[in-house]
Amino acid sequence: MSKILRLFPIIASSRVANEGSKGLKRRYYSQRAGDARVIVHNPVVDLDGDEMTRIIWAKIKEKLIFPYVKLDIKYYDLGMENRDATNDQVTVDAAEAIKKYNVGIKCATITPDERRVEEFNLKKMWKSPNGTIRNILNGVIFREPILLNNVPRIVPGWTKPIVIGRHAFGDQYKATDMIIDRP
Repeated sequence: MSKILRLFPIIASSRVANEGSKGLKRRYYSQRAGDARVIVHNPVVDLDGDEMTRIIWAKIKEKLIFPYVKLDIKYYDLGMENRDATNDQVTVDAAEAIKKYNVGIKCATITPDERRVEEFNLKKMWKSPNGTIRNILNGVIFREPILLNNVPRIVPGWTKPIVIGRHAFGDQYKATDMIIDRP
């Protein structure tokens, strides 16, 4: 029995504002008749990040996900330069897509400080994309270990997890700096 080879596009990392932008790069992966890849029926929102995270995430998708999983990706570039170019609308659009499709994967992003605004010649000091997305989704911050019985711990015999607490009350991403000149 001969195997039929056909090609299908997979959206690859690219500097685009959203899934419908021109310049969208596509990579083609072979799919043989009787494809054994896992089929994901619901689209997945892909929120690309800054610097090395976007490079590492592209490699993970290329080598570990796309060869084994067939899925429709809705791509949003949350890199700092694209957030600046879209006046941070891409972050809002990405959060709305997560609400629509019920799942998103977000890479690490930079929340610009004064130095980054100057370094990247940004229009302004944009708010944290994490905070923007969380507010749109009505989400919360949680920091606790996820323990699984079938995943070995790094230190055998260790019975209590190490938890690092990070205080983030009242959505710290809305916090502003201020100087008080008297006690």
